[in-house]
Amino acid sequence: MIYILLLIIISTILSYLILKFIYKIIFKSTKSVLRFLVFLGSIGLIIFYYTPYSYYLEPSYWQFRNMCKLNELPNNEEKYNKILSYFGLSLDTLDWEELNRRAYKISKEQQFYLQNFRICNIYRRNKKD
Repeated sequence: MIYILLLIIISTILSYLILKFIYKIIFKSTKSVLRFLVFLGSIGLIIFYYTPYSYYLEPSYWQFRNMCKLNELPNNEEKYNKILSYFGLSLDTLDWEELNRRAYKISKEQQFYLQNFRICNIYRRNKKD
């Protein structure tokens, strides 16, 4: 909640300063900035400048291109080691016991539900035709 309030307050202040700059320097006007314009500007700043992820986590174009080329390789140990090398890992350094312990295991009840759900969907699709 505090994070959202800070985001709104900071964007409103930035919007006010930007509009004041536009009014005084570009248009050489001494008029005060309208509250409605400040409100619209703050909404624009929230929408266009707020992103829930950071840009340094995204790969560059060339890294992404090389990652896409890995899809063409056959499914073998070399391919998976190249993929894991982007994250500083390899198949040899993975803790398999920890991964298997955390793996999602489907119980028999869940399998029965999923199977019935799929059959029900197929039945509904055929019934519509």
